[in-house]
Amino acid sequence: MNKTVEFALNKFPCVPHELRVDAAVDKADTQFTVDLSRLYHHYYTDSYGAMPPIPNHTNFEYLKFLAASQDFRFLGAGPGASSGKKRTISNEMGQAFCRYFLYEFCGITYFAHMDKVLNKKTHPAFDDMVIKRTQNGDVPDYLCAKKSNLPFIGEAKGRFSNISFNSAKFSDWRRQFDRIAVKDKYGINKKVKGYIIGTKFSTAINRASNKTKLFAEDPETVGDEAISNNFQGLGRGCIAIHYSRLISKLGLNLLSESLELGFTIPEQILFNLPIWRCVLPELKDFLFVGGFYSESEPKMLETATGTVVFSPNILRLRNPSPTFYGVSVPVVAMVRQASLGNWNVLSDVPELPDTESRPSNLAWLRDGSISGSLDFFEFVGFQTF
Repeated sequence: MNKTVEFALNKFPCVPHELRVDAAVDKADTQFTVDLSRLYHHYYTDSYGAMPPIPNHTNFEYLKFLAASQDFRFLGAGPGASSGKKRTISNEMGQAFCRYFLYEFCGITYFAHMDKVLNKKTHPAFDDMVIKRTQNGDVPDYLCAKKSNLPFIGEAKGRFSNISFNSAKFSDWRRQFDRIAVKDKYGINKKVKGYIIGTKFSTAINRASNKTKLFAEDPETVGDEAISNNFQGLGRGCIAIHYSRLISKLGLNLLSESLELGFTIPEQILFNLPIWRCVLPELKDFLFVGGFYSESEPKMLETATGTVVFSPNILRLRNPSPTFYGVSVPVVAMVRQASLGNWNVLSDVPELPDTESRPSNLAWLRDGSISGSLDFFEFVGFQTF
């Protein structure tokens, strides 16, 4: 299922191609289409740690609060019985839309929450680069990266009230970039480009013309010089912490902690992990480490080739389909190498391909993470890392 969202850009040197009316002309469209399944995957990855709820895309807790309209708007006055709850919801959804927008239209794949990054100088992946707080007050939400040599700073906001680039609130959000300093191994302040993504959510009580709208601005941190390709520590550190969160969802807590804190795991410690194949044609060449969530034990059938597929219980038609969550095998192999102390491997991450056509109950990202109905997967055996 897809919904439309209006958007406005400010201080972008050029309009991302996917947001143009004509890809050859530097002129922005007025709206984009949101894939709700992929939006939930971003939300799920961002919001929950090692013990999440079942990652079934139909479990997206705010899905049932959406109005039956083409544009993205909430039923009634929006979910939340109090102003505090509505503020929490708008913040959570604001972060999901921030990640979605930066991923889809700005090419940013990796995200690390800023509280996991500040003062991480001892983490070897950062190569002595560090983000320091310089003033009291709120700081941006994310360190993010396209690649190890292309780090960015991200700030996400969500509101049910109006947003504009000229508002006092937006000025406050800009000042968050002045409260941090990015320093290289020599102590030199580096300029880092960033994004402020503020989303104003609409509800059914708003006029039809008053739609959900995303406001994106392209600021940068204060610094003496830009980061060159020679300084990859900030991006590598972001990627390490990004995968710490994904790996934790597989129950691999030791490996997850190694990625977040930067300690090594001896090669004598082995991980024997379950391997799955996705049967979707677009992903037929990729294997995943993962498992499934299920309220009841699914029926397992072994095929003539030795693989194991799962069959629904044909006598209990209302049984929910089990939900798979996984990370691609090349990525797991890469992070295992990083945990041995080879942090440079994070400079060349094996990515999954993006496709325009995707099922409504399956979502995957370039970072190798995937979630969706178990019907799309078959178990093929174990592999040791």
